[in-house]
Amino acid sequence: MKPRNYILIFFISIFYITVGLAQIQVQVRIDNATATTTCADNPPFGGPDVYWAMRVNGGTWDNYPSQGFCPFFYDVPRVQYSADYACPADVPDSIEVCFNVYENDALLPCFINSDCSEIICLNFAIPNVGTTATNTLTLPTGLSSGGAANFTILTNALTPAAINDSICQAIDLGVLPYSGVLGDAAVSQYSNICATSNGDINTIPLGIWTNEQGVWFRFTTGAQVSVTNVFANNDPSDLGDTMDVQVAIFRASSDCNGTLTLVDWYGLEDNTYDATLQPCLLPNTTYYILVDGENTSPETREGYFSLALASYGVSQSPNRICDAMPLGTIPDAGNISTGMTNANHCADGIGDPANIGFQSQNSVWFSFYPPASGHVIIDVTSADTFPLGIDPIDLQVAVFTTFNDTCLGQKRKIIAVDNTYFPTETIELSCLDASRKYWILVDGSGNNTLPGSDATGVFSIDITDAGILPPADTTFINPVVCFGSSFTLGDSTYTQDGLVYEIFKNIDGCDSLVTGPLDVLDTISISIDTVQLASALGAADGVLQALPVGGTGTGYTYQWGNGQTTQQVGNLVGGDLMCVTITDGLGCSNSYCLEIPYVFEIFATIINDTLNCYGDTDALAQIIITSGQPPYNYNWEQVGNAAVMGSGTITTNGTPTFINNLAVGDYSITIVNQYTQKAFVANISQPDSISIQPTVQTNVSCFGVCDGEILIAPSGGTPTYQYNWSPNIQPLPHLTNLCADDYFVTVSDMNNCTNTIQITITQPPMFVATATQQQPVSCFGGNDGRAVISTTHNAAAYLWDNAETTSPATNLTAGNHFVTVTNADGCMDTTAVQITQPSAPATTITIVQPIRCDDSNDGIAAVAAQNLTPPLSYQWSSGSVGSTAAFLSPQQYFVTITDALGCTTTDDIILQAPPPIDIAYLKTDITCKEGETRGSIFIDTVFGGQPPYQYALNSSDFGDYTIFNNLDVGAYRLEVKDDLGCVEEYPIAITDGTEIYVFAGEDYIIELGEHVTIDALTLNSNIVFSWSSVGILPCVTCHRIEVQPLATTDYIIAIKDTLTECIARDTVRVQVSKEEDIFIPNAFTPNNDGFNDVFMILAGNSIALINNLRVYDRWGTLLFTAQNFPPNAQEYGWNGKFNNQDLNPAVFVYFVEATYIDGAKIHLKGDVTLLR
Repeated sequence: MKPRNYILIFFISIFYITVGLAQIQVQVRIDNATATTTCADNPPFGGPDVYWAMRVNGGTWDNYPSQGFCPFFYDVPRVQYSADYACPADVPDSIEVCFNVYENDALLPCFINSDCSEIICLNFAIPNVGTTATNTLTLPTGLSSGGAANFTILTNALTPAAINDSICQAIDLGVLPYSGVLGDAAVSQYSNICATSNGDINTIPLGIWTNEQGVWFRFTTGAQVSVTNVFANNDPSDLGDTMDVQVAIFRASSDCNGTLTLVDWYGLEDNTYDATLQPCLLPNTTYYILVDGENTSPETREGYFSLALASYGVSQSPNRICDAMPLGTIPDAGNISTGMTNANHCADGIGDPANIGFQSQNSVWFSFYPPASGHVIIDVTSADTFPLGIDPIDLQVAVFTTFNDTCLGQKRKIIAVDNTYFPTETIELSCLDASRKYWILVDGSGNNTLPGSDATGVFSIDITDAGILPPADTTFINPVVCFGSSFTLGDSTYTQDGLVYEIFKNIDGCDSLVTGPLDVLDTISISIDTVQLASALGAADGVLQALPVGGTGTGYTYQWGNGQTTQQVGNLVGGDLMCVTITDGLGCSNSYCLEIPYVFEIFATIINDTLNCYGDTDALAQIIITSGQPPYNYNWEQVGNAAVMGSGTITTNGTPTFINNLAVGDYSITIVNQYTQKAFVANISQPDSISIQPTVQTNVSCFGVCDGEILIAPSGGTPTYQYNWSPNIQPLPHLTNLCADDYFVTVSDMNNCTNTIQITITQPPMFVATATQQQPVSCFGGNDGRAVISTTHNAAAYLWDNAETTSPATNLTAGNHFVTVTNADGCMDTTAVQITQPSAPATTITIVQPIRCDDSNDGIAAVAAQNLTPPLSYQWSSGSVGSTAAFLSPQQYFVTITDALGCTTTDDIILQAPPPIDIAYLKTDITCKEGETRGSIFIDTVFGGQPPYQYALNSSDFGDYTIFNNLDVGAYRLEVKDDLGCVEEYPIAITDGTEIYVFAGEDYIIELGEHVTIDALTLNSNIVFSWSSVGILPCVTCHRIEVQPLATTDYIIAIKDTLTECIARDTVRVQVSKEEDIFIPNAFTPNNDGFNDVFMILAGNSIALINNLRVYDRWGTLLFTAQNFPPNAQEYGWNGKFNNQDLNPAVFVYFVEATYIDGAKIHLKGDVTLLR
């Protein structure tokens, strides 16, 4: 076997181990890129050679596009980076991707000499497992090179990974179809290897298994749900990591954050490894599935599994008789079949009839109407076992009818069967009534007599018309029973009106039928007629008669408590208790008891009344008779006034009778019936009349002021009181802030009785004040004006708007002034007066002579004034005292003018100088640029001053020229003069920027394979570097380079001043010496002591590869060979064995072929001694 085959097997085993440990793989695929550069090719053999490179997560730079057969240059698309992770949590959030665009100036193919290299590195988010993310990395604009790289980050699942470690990360399996499958039970699609129980529901209080490494799934039911199996199987794909599967199903109150309710579960420590559930599901509901492994060991706790939900298109049948599935009427000579679509997995036995013949536990109900033959065969058949069928059931079947053909009627069992070892229960029924409804109950026994069956499962029902049997004997009856009694026929007992029905077995064919209507009589109702009252309590002269209704209605007999047996009885004692029992012709009876009625003394309640208002005549007297025998007559009259009287009739006790429209006073009332009479007295009263007294009446204090007050105190009538004022004011007894006027108030009590009075509020005469100007203001803006006050009554106080309190006021300014005057009564008036003043003074300042230059003081200004009284005096802020001020510089000046009356005014003016002369010029120093050997000054623009301008250099004559050429190095003074003669000077220096220097160091002598670092040193600024040489340069524009030449090479550094364009150069020669940098031992000792155990090839940096090593014995037998390995590698050396046997000490011959790093080859041979 060749050595490379060993290497291939090694890598295959490594890959298998990696796949076994890793679940997630992150890859970066380079898709394409655009690349541009502003650099030209150097040397200029053509257009620029633009390449680009990518680096991922700090790895190597891979270059694009491919370059023929060259290594390290690749085509796209290409996966450049790949990393494996054990669990999703181990995957980092982001990964760094770098993009490099450069111009390649390498002279030889497959080499890189980058120029204008631009790099950008950014972090990019790693997508979720099973997804990809396409990204673009773009270089900023304005760089020497530019472009954009497109790449894709792929996050792959090498094996099923637990990415659904929390309920809100549950994998959505989708909507469960009514008939269909979600998932694949035969594929290891999922695992819980990386899962935890952090944040999960605590399963311990639920009484199920403990959650250790559970993962979550969810699914949603549709509008119709079916019998569903949930299969969670242990590693069906044999990926190599098994687990003992545990499953629990939950229903949430809302979303994944809602309260969870356990629906079903499976998986105690039973080592079954696979789990199957059959949950009872609701329609339109989201369920969550938690899958874990049994916690005996890591082998059982975590691993791979499948998950599938199989919905069989089988509905849960109705669990209650009133919800029974209607199968309809069995067609004549036909049948009805449900198909294998019925199930009882979610049913119970609550409310089922007792004594069925078996124990009801998971019953479901169906109903049907028989065909005209009344003869049917009912076949209930269990499903086969899974997977050929769905779920078998050990069947139990019973048939019922009800007394009134409703689900709430009394139930009667017709038949019940519970056979064993048969998948089908068959019942044959005859003599059924086609007009009646029948009910079928289906249950399971759970005795498992049918292989694979239990108490729940899937079944079908077939009902077939079995044809007409010979006629059966039918006996018609018409039983009658008393109210509250029952009728028994066979095994049935009846208590209500209706059809009685009982089948009695007959071996000759159809069963005998006894049927007919049952009549349950109404109860006997008894009423008692009083023929004659007993004359008094205890008197034995009362007479009663009994009046029965109901029962048979005929043949009544009577039995009274005193032994009498006639319908009417006498000599009954008033107040005694008497009972009677009445029996009809069938013997049905009922009893009634009462107290013997007798004559009562008349007792009545007289309810008096009170009139609402004093003097009213609408009172009522009320009569309520509480004892006595109606009907009654009554008469009444007013005591002391027989002219006021009346009469009437009362027919019942306890009913109020009214005597209307009564005035105040007493009234006598006499009540009479057929047995006795009695007198009563009624009284009508009335309240006192309403009286109103004003307790406070205050007049207005000043004319036009509203500060009057009224307080009234009503009495009499029926408190509380209401108040109505005119004019309409607040409805209160106490009024304030009243104006002078006449006021009327009406007081009403609780009964709306009223009284009205008038109250008058008065006011004093009007108080008036008048203000007159006594003296105007002397100077404009002064405050020496005067004014005096006159009034219609004596004034007591004054208050002016300037706070003066006298008349006259003496310190008034010009304008309107207000004064408030108060008299001795406290009444006030406000008046106004206008105070006048002379016109405002007006001044005008003019510039007689403006300022000539920006720094001179030759300005002159003059002022003129109006509306002042001569003579006038002047005072300037510059010190001048006349109307004219001279020798003014650029600034603001103030002048104050005073007239003969002492009145003053002030004005100001700002004098401005022309803007100073300023220039924009261009200076050219002495540089290395072509054609420029001397300096120059060019005046581009002049600002300020007064054009036109003239120019002079170093005190030469002024002229119009704006450029000065052929200037040597030195200092110059540029003068600019405007049209007004103002001059500005500007110093300018011409410099020499041609001196530039660079030193790259002394020449080097190195051995082949060695590196050397070359530094370019300079004292100049504004410098750019440019290296050139034969071969690959690590950096063209750096000041320091590190090189490893394969032959003697000159490295040239050129620096350029970017301002003067002057260039300096220096050259460094690196001389490469090639010697035999290889050492081969002449002896070795393979005794496994850790020293010199292997014969190996040793070499320095100049040797790149050992192409061939061969060892021969002295007879020419090849003992050992190795090819294409690096030097100094002990693992590729000879251990002194041949055919895996140790050789004896001897001298052996070797042959070596090696390659230098410059590609040259060397051949060596010699001998080596093996010592032991």
